[in-house]
Amino acid sequence: MVDIKSATGEKTNRFVLWALVTVFALPVVCSWILILNPGLLPARYSNHGVLIQPPVVLPAVTVHRIDGSAFSLAELHGKWTFLMAVDAACTESCKQLVHQLQQIRRATGKDRSHVELLVLYKTDPVKGDLSVVRENPGMLVAGFNDPEMDIMTATLLQAGVHERPGLVVVDPMGNMVMHYPYEVTAEDILKDIRRLLRATHDWLPDMTEKPDGSV
Repeated sequence: MVDIKSATGEKTNRFVLWALVTVFALPVVCSWILILNPGLLPARYSNHGVLIQPPVVLPAVTVHRIDGSAFSLAELHGKWTFLMAVDAACTESCKQLVHQLQQIRRATGKDRSHVELLVLYKTDPVKGDLSVVRENPGMLVAGFNDPEMDIMTATLLQAGVHERPGLVVVDPMGNMVMHYPYEVTAEDILKDIRRLLRATHDWLPDMTEKPDGSV
């Protein structure tokens, strides 16, 4: 004989389990839907950057830091990243943008460890103007050469980034989701990154910031 109470209890437990999964997953799903579809939001909540639709995956190529050590772009996973693509020289406007991004990163407060800034030279970074590095410590600076240059150039073009410096937002899963035109303000970028951090706060990895500001 089937135990009706036992069967009913199992169904109830499964229902409760799926209800809990839905409750915890729904905010994350909704957040990503709104991030990738800002048209669903009221005007005052819309992104100020240009959405990359569909998102373009950042290639996991290996680049080199100014000290010569290798660095895979896949290591950026788990953080929101401002990726600045520059030519051999970082111009004055480029330096100003780097400084503003550093200020924006600091302004995120306790979420600073979830935001990375990568300046990516289209050459060996040692051959470029390193004053931007001395003036803005605490950021990643790397360069890429053939065949990585061809891969990165094609990827940036696919994402709609034609200007230099080109500023791209990379999500924690390694997708290039937004880029910014020259006329955007630091205040607008800060509003966007704060909104993105709030939307993904519950599932970003826990990172403890070190005394020197690194993680």
